[in-house]
Amino acid sequence: MAFAALGKRPFMIPFPLWMARACAAGTLPYNARAAHFTRFAAHVMTHDCLAPRLGTLRLENRFRAYANPATS
Repeated sequence: MAFAALGKRPFMIPFPLWMARACAAGTLPYNARAAHFTRFAAHVMTHDCLAPRLGTLRLENRFRAYANPATS
C-alpha cells in the first residue's frame, strides 16, 4: 500500500529463511539482542499477523495523505 500511494513499484531482494536463521544463530554469542530481533523478523515474515478489524480509519488512506500532504 505504501508503494502504491507513492506510485512506485516495490523493489525487494529475496532473503532465504535458512539464511536468516543462520545469521541469528551466528550472532547469538556476540549480540543476543540482534539475534533475537533477527529471529523475530524471520517469524513475522513467515506467519500471518492479522488482527480483528476495529474502527473506521484505513491505513491506505493514511499512506496517501503522507504521500500527498498538499491534498489532505
